[in-house]
Amino acid sequence: MEINWRIVVFLVEITLSGAVIIWLHTASRGQRPPFAFLFKLLGAGAASALLAAFFELRYVLPQTAVSAPYLITYNLAVSLIEELAKYFVAVLLILHSRYLRKLSDGIFYMIVIGLGFSLLEDAFFLVNPQTIAGYRLLSFYVHSGTSAIIGYNMGRFHFDRASYYHLVWGLLGAISLHLAYNLTTYVYDAPLSGYLTFCLAFYISLQIFILFRKAVIEEFHIEHIGRIRQHTKLLHVTPGTGQI
Repeated sequence: MEINWRIVVFLVEITLSGAVIIWLHTASRGQRPPFAFLFKLLGAGAASALLAAFFELRYVLPQTAVSAPYLITYNLAVSLIEELAKYFVAVLLILHSRYLRKLSDGIFYMIVIGLGFSLLEDAFFLVNPQTIAGYRLLSFYVHSGTSAIIGYNMGRFHFDRASYYHLVWGLLGAISLHLAYNLTTYVYDAPLSGYLTFCLAFYISLQIFILFRKAVIEEFHIEHIGRIRQHTKLLHVTPGTGQI
């Protein structure tokens, strides 16, 4: 019996998405984000995929089909639209959410949006028998990685650790990596294209752990400084005596 790898890949993506949501609900430090909120983010990610698809099919394909160079123009537009779509729903649901309690929460919540985006996108792509299942699995990780970059800056912005400049810079970084990944799939040499795509997808996914580590370190410093200030406020000096 021949294995349908497109179905296998989609089932793996669903399993990974469910595992991430369960882990976020059960393993979060402090108050746990409710399942309802996490599934809301997942659905919002899927909605952002529909939003991106509308603009791509309505405005990008008809214009770039006759443009030169078609390849760069099309992929730049697609990367821009898809990251902006995820960014848009994140601003609505994450940026000022009461469930954003730590810097690292922004990373994980944006990853959930990225998962929702990937699931809906791959539900359409994997129906096509010509689709290479392995590439779709790699793009699954890419959407999570680029989303994490946006989430890191949103978390810092929420806690007044970053400015609008950092939000824009993070968005541009996500768009640039997304564009680079898309372009590697067009390299004419098939083995080279596969190696480049895998390496770039691995690098983008690795960003999640790098950004999480930076967020946790910054959270530690914030908590440490907060305790020092709180302790200082408890000191009381009796006027005229110099005694504490």
